[in-house]
Amino acid sequence: MVHVYEETGTFNAAVRVTDIEGGQESAVQEITVHPPGWVQIPLPVSGVAAPSLAVIDGHPAVSLCINDSVLYVRADSVTGDSPEDWPDPVEVDAPTTVSLLNDLAEINGNPAIAYTADSAFRFARSVSSEGMNAADWSQKAEIAQPEDSNGTGFLSLALISGNPAVSYYVAKLSPTRCLIVFNRASTATGSNDADWTDYVTVHEYETWWVPQGPPALCDVLGHPALAYYADSGEGLRLFYVWSTTSTGGSAADWSQKVQFNYTINKIGSLFCRLAKAAFCPAIVYISKNSLGDTEYVNYIRATTSTGQLLGDWAEGAQWEHTSSGYWFCGLAMAAGNPAIVYHDADASALMFTISETSDGGNSDDWSEPEDVAEKPAWGYCDLAAVYGNPAFVYADDNEKQVYYCYLRR
Repeated sequence: MVHVYEETGTFNAAVRVTDIEGGQESAVQEITVHPPGWVQIPLPVSGVAAPSLAVIDGHPAVSLCINDSVLYVRADSVTGDSPEDWPDPVEVDAPTTVSLLNDLAEINGNPAIAYTADSAFRFARSVSSEGMNAADWSQKAEIAQPEDSNGTGFLSLALISGNPAVSYYVAKLSPTRCLIVFNRASTATGSNDADWTDYVTVHEYETWWVPQGPPALCDVLGHPALAYYADSGEGLRLFYVWSTTSTGGSAADWSQKVQFNYTINKIGSLFCRLAKAAFCPAIVYISKNSLGDTEYVNYIRATTSTGQLLGDWAEGAQWEHTSSGYWFCGLAMAAGNPAIVYHDADASALMFTISETSDGGNSDDWSEPEDVAEKPAWGYCDLAAVYGNPAFVYADDNEKQVYYCYLRR
C-alpha cells in the first residue's frame, strides 16, 4: 500500500498487522514531508576550502583541506538535508602544508581521499565503511611522481579495475614541461607507498603554465579515461583519451588521443569534468569564441561507448559565461540524467542546470541555468547524485562557511 501526502508537515504513519490466529501488533512512525526545492545546510566547519562530495556507503560525505588539516565528515542520513544529519568532522591528516583541492571517492566500500600535502601526493583510505573515527585513517600512502617535478598539482581519484587510481598535472622543472600522469595502485586498498610506484605519463608538452585543476578521471566501459587541457602548439585545447587496456599501465595504452579544436583561456584555475551519460562518456568544459571576448560553458557527449575518435563526439549544449580569471564546475548523473553546476565569477553565483533526457544531447534538453547558492560562492564546487537527487558543496566567499546543498524533489 502506498500513501501520498498532498501537503507538507509532520505526520504520524500508523500500521497494524494481524496474523492468522488473530494476534495483532501496531507501530507508529513520524514522517516529515518537506516542500520541494533546494535546501542549503551549513556544515560544522568553516574557512577557505574546496570541499569534495561523494556518496559513501549510501550517505553523502565531504572531504576538505583547511587550516593545514585534511578533514572528513559523513551524514547520518541518506539525504543529509538537515543540519542534525552532519556530525563534527574527523581529522584524516595534519601535514605541515596542504593544498586546498582534494578528491573523495568510495574505494571498494570505504571512503578514500587523494590530496597534496608537504609537496607530495598522498592517498588515505579508511579501514571502515563510515570513516567517522580518526583511527580509521591511520594508513596513508605517498603517490609516486616523476623525478624533478614540483609536486604541487591536484589529483582526481577513481576506482579503476578494482584498484584506486589517480590522475594529475605536474610541472617538470628541467626542461620546463607539463605532464599529465596516471597512476593506478597495485592493490585494492592502496595503503602503502609501494602500491603507487608505477605511474604513466599520458601526455606532456612544453610550457611555463600548468592548469590549476586536475585531469578528470573516470571508468569508461571498464577502462580508465581522462579529459584534460593541454597545449597543442596552437594554444590550449581540450583532450580526451580512453585507455585501450583495463589498467592503463603503459604509455602505449594511451596513444589514441582526441583533440577538440575549441579555444581555451589560460586562466588561473581551469576545470573540466568527465562522467558517463547514457553509457557514453560526457565532458563539461569552458571555451571562448574566436575573438576571445565571450566565454562558454559546454557539455558534449560521445555517441559511442568509448569516445575513442573525434567523430564519435557530438555537439551538445552551450551557455554564455564569464569566468573572471578562474572557473570551476561539477557534472553528475541524477536520476539517470546529466546535471551541471558551475561558477559564475561575476555574480559570485553557482549556476545549476539539468537535462530532461538521459544523454543531454541537445541544448533544448537542458533547463535554464539558475543560481542555486544562497550565499556568494568563492568558486570551487562539487556535484554528486545523492539518493537519486542532485547535491553539491561549496564555500561562502564572505563568511568562509562550507555548505551542502540538496535538491528535494
